[in-house]
Amino acid sequence: ATLTVSGNYPTPPQWSNTATGPTITANTAGLYTVTVTDANGCTATATQTIAPGGPAPTPQISGSTALCSGSATLTVSGSYPTPPQWSNNATGLTITANTAGLYTVTVTAANGCTATATQTITPGGPAPTPQITGNLMPCTGSSTVLSAGAYSAYTWTGNQSGPTLTVNAQGTYTVTVTDLNGCTGTDQVQVDFLPAPNPTTTQTPDYCNQTNGTVQLNVGGPGPFGFLWSTGSSSQNLTNISAGTYTVTVTGQGGCSATATAIVAAVAGPSVSPTATPASCGQTDGAVALGISGGTPNFTFLWNTGATAQNITAVPAGTYTVTVTDAAGCSQTTTTNVPGPPALATGIVEEDCGGGDAVYVVRFPISGGTPPYMLVSGAGTITGNQFESQPIFSGVNYSFSISDAAGCPAVVVNGIHSCTCVTDAGTMDSAPLVVCGNDAEMAQYFPGQPLPSSAVLRFALHLGSGNQLQNVLAWNTSPEFGFISNGMVYGATYYISAIAGQDDGFGNVNLADPCLDVSVGTPVRFFPTYNSSVPAVICKGETYTVGTESFDSTGMYTVPLQSIHGCDSVIVLNLEVRDPKVLISKDTTICAGNPVTLTAQSSGCNGCKYSWSVPGAGNSIQLSPASSEVYHITVTDNQGCTATASASVQVEPDKVINISAVICKGGAFKVGAQSFTKAGDYTVHLNSVAGCDSTVNLLLEVMEAQALIAVGDTVFYPPGQGISERVFDVAANDSLFGAAWRIRITQQPQAGQADSTDDGRRLRYRLLNTAFRGIDVLEYELCDADCQGPCSRARVWVVVQDDIENVADSLVNTITPNGDGFNDVFDPLQEYLDQQYIVPVKQATLSIFNRWGERVFHTDGNYEPWDGSTGNGGRKVPQGAYYYVLQLDVGEKIVVRGTVHVFGTE
Repeated sequence: ATLTVSGNYPTPPQWSNTATGPTITANTAGLYTVTVTDANGCTATATQTIAPGGPAPTPQISGSTALCSGSATLTVSGSYPTPPQWSNNATGLTITANTAGLYTVTVTAANGCTATATQTITPGGPAPTPQITGNLMPCTGSSTVLSAGAYSAYTWTGNQSGPTLTVNAQGTYTVTVTDLNGCTGTDQVQVDFLPAPNPTTTQTPDYCNQTNGTVQLNVGGPGPFGFLWSTGSSSQNLTNISAGTYTVTVTGQGGCSATATAIVAAVAGPSVSPTATPASCGQTDGAVALGISGGTPNFTFLWNTGATAQNITAVPAGTYTVTVTDAAGCSQTTTTNVPGPPALATGIVEEDCGGGDAVYVVRFPISGGTPPYMLVSGAGTITGNQFESQPIFSGVNYSFSISDAAGCPAVVVNGIHSCTCVTDAGTMDSAPLVVCGNDAEMAQYFPGQPLPSSAVLRFALHLGSGNQLQNVLAWNTSPEFGFISNGMVYGATYYISAIAGQDDGFGNVNLADPCLDVSVGTPVRFFPTYNSSVPAVICKGETYTVGTESFDSTGMYTVPLQSIHGCDSVIVLNLEVRDPKVLISKDTTICAGNPVTLTAQSSGCNGCKYSWSVPGAGNSIQLSPASSEVYHITVTDNQGCTATASASVQVEPDKVINISAVICKGGAFKVGAQSFTKAGDYTVHLNSVAGCDSTVNLLLEVMEAQALIAVGDTVFYPPGQGISERVFDVAANDSLFGAAWRIRITQQPQAGQADSTDDGRRLRYRLLNTAFRGIDVLEYELCDADCQGPCSRARVWVVVQDDIENVADSLVNTITPNGDGFNDVFDPLQEYLDQQYIVPVKQATLSIFNRWGERVFHTDGNYEPWDGSTGNGGRKVPQGAYYYVLQLDVGEKIVVRGTVHVFGTE
């Protein structure tokens, strides 16, 4: 036990166990006495009994050796009558350490013996957050491996260790991991084993090798299922498949799979063997018998003749096809030929007039039977299988009989033919023609087929509208005709036609020729043309129109005109344009009551008449007007052309004029030839240029100029590209003294442009350099708008604010929340408001985070600055660096981030 005596002494205290000094160690139980002597030589004693006691306690500290997510729990071993004392002033068996460092605990046993233990806590880091990965839904009959990531130590369900765990049974599995700092974290998962699917198959055969087999797949177990056949198909069932072996893999929940195999058998169709019986020449006595083998009875039959029996009889020579179908739907088609010579026949009959109209020849091909062919009756020749008759007169009947070498029944060809005319006059253009005056016009002709050598072609002008001639007026060898005065009428429709026929012996067309051909004619009409002379008179400003042309000046004009039919006429216009002139007395001024005479003079006006705007006749009138007026004169010539003029008569009455005027000191007000510089009442008599008298009464006031004082201003131009200009009331703090003042810019800013508003009372600033941020300086002067006097000048500092998010670096980011009233809070929003940023306070939020990413302070919808505490009156945070996030809503969401430093809290 350690004993210590209080006080300070010049000589060492003496103990009863012969020890000296203020502190000794007692190794045995008993009574201990100490004697002390002061500087005066006086002595005193004190005693202390030491009981036998017992062994000293041996505490041990357990728990994390690092700060996990900012804290660590320490526990001292043992049980003590008084709470253990820790070096961070905490008491108790268990404490929470929030900072790294050396922690010491002192314990006192029931016998009064004490002991200490220490534990060093490192900075550590956040607690680990393991995540178990692996297949949590394996298939039944398999196993799965769970992994917890990379850590120092692992404890799994069942006290197994290591980074992985192999699971063979369904259940809940938990892992606790420890990182290098000794911090621990836990994760838990549920592993469920899924059942595999149970597939079975049912199949039908492939009949007659036509890939019509099927496999139907049935699957037991929980779905949904996926299917993959050995053919590559992903359907559940297979259809239209050939015979063979098919394997399918069925995949269910969690990828669990099973396989099944199906065998599709092959069933063959019927085999057909036909036997043909030949047919006689041209007869229907042939037959076909069918032999059937294989297939599935019963059978059905369908021949190309429509017969449905197994065998066919009484058929002519030819090719026959039959389809045999068995009970399984398999079919076999076969073709056989019934031999025998075909029946004798002839082909298409050709009746050829050879380009003429007198005789014709008959031709036709021969087929069937047995060559060579023979002509039994009729006149003609057979070459090979082609027959050609002797010439036959047009309109006469013919008949021919043909047989073959085998004696087949003969065939007979008969008929009659008449040859048609071949004369072709061609065609005329159907577009109507118009012929003017004595002109001739040629119609458009399109030749037809070449004419026979005995035929001629001529053109006729006639009345018929079709292809029949009617009242021919003229003939020509070309389709060109003009107007014939004897027998034709202007405006009537005639026709130009082409006519072809036999020559009448004189080089003209024989109109009695039965093969005469007349083309449909081209319509043609004839119209006359005209020439005439026209005199005319108009007034100036008018126009005279002939056809589509208009004229407005004197002269001779030749105007060609075209009728609606396109025929030209000529009009000679002799045009005279009348333009009378009138002059009137000049404007004049008279005094009230005096007379005035107005006179008008005209030129170029034949037989003119005068008309005044007031009663009066002739070219002169005398007036005595009572008031000013404008008088008008109109002259009219014998063609109705007019001219006008006006004169103003100004009547000046005797006037009395009252004037109230204000001038600035040093100025003058002028009335007539007199100037006045002092305040007072004045009367001035004036005489006008017309000799009329007036009186002016003047009340004059003299005003002193006001002394104005302009004061400098600092204004803020907000950020944002959408703002084109701002108006500032810079005169609000100026000394104005009630004067009629205006402001004027005397020095333009560098980054913008400034002027005054329309009333001259406020400053208007436009930012021209939209990238500029900072202070733009301008100067203005304040002047009295009424009286000239000294002006006062002042400067304006325009602070062009940066974008909100770019000002973060200039915010005050250090606080000392010690309650001294200076720099106690972090208030970034107020700094923006002090710089006149427009920021809604209710939409602002502020969050503070420590270095581990934990939020220690937050305001949302009720903004308030941060005082260094954890919020709601909580404790102050340890000094250090913290991360802040300020969210503002200025029409768009803006986030400002940065670091704030805290000092003076520890």
